[in-house]
Amino acid sequence: MSIVLNGTTGITSTGITETASGNVGIGTSSPAGNLHVYADGTNVDIQTSNNSNYPKIRFKGAGGAVGGQVSGLGGAAGVGFYYGTTEAARIDSDGLKFNGDTAAANALDDYEEGTWTPTCPTTLTTAAGTYVKIGGIVFFSIQISVTCNSNTAGFSLSLPFTASADLPKRAGGWFSYTNGGSANPGNTTWMVNAGTNTLYAYAINGAGKECSNFTSAYWIGGQYRTN
Repeated sequence: MSIVLNGTTGITSTGITETASGNVGIGTSSPAGNLHVYADGTNVDIQTSNNSNYPKIRFKGAGGAVGGQVSGLGGAAGVGFYYGTTEAARIDSDGLKFNGDTAAANALDDYEEGTWTPTCPTTLTTAAGTYVKIGGIVFFSIQISVTCNSNTAGFSLSLPFTASADLPKRAGGWFSYTNGGSANPGNTTWMVNAGTNTLYAYAINGAGKECSNFTSAYWIGGQYRTN
């Protein structure tokens, strides 16, 4: 790489330096690579004059083939990432999208991990919950210890996020472990109440909400949709 100013190579000018080895520095007089741009608290801008012709940073092999590139998407539309010349992913105002997809509904717009303290209508001597939220799907794990439960409204636990109100999207949970007690994992299932953050225990035999069989330590896992 070489810069020629006024017919001279190997020069230092205001803000630009070329060393004897051919390294070029912008904002630095000691470039550590072929091109070294140094900006202390200021932006490094790559700008196009035409939003339909996006600027790209391309990575080429020795033969000149493009192995990958990073591209602007025009104006403030976002950034695209390519393998070769094929778009693999983009980040825009909707979130993260894959393989050239531009639909807002398909964007991954959230990822988080956390904890919460489940509550229920009765006394819990132990209550702990962890979750992973990926987009609109929540995976949860709950540990509880119950001394007694005689709530006729049914045994329920609070969840970290409100579930979708769309009935086909609601889901539930299952016992992952029980340490004795009266509740029978084989006779009990769990359902998220649509449009709420409440997880209810149900009797599999169709008798409705389970009310009074929780008297020990339990671990419950499951997942549900928020949108």
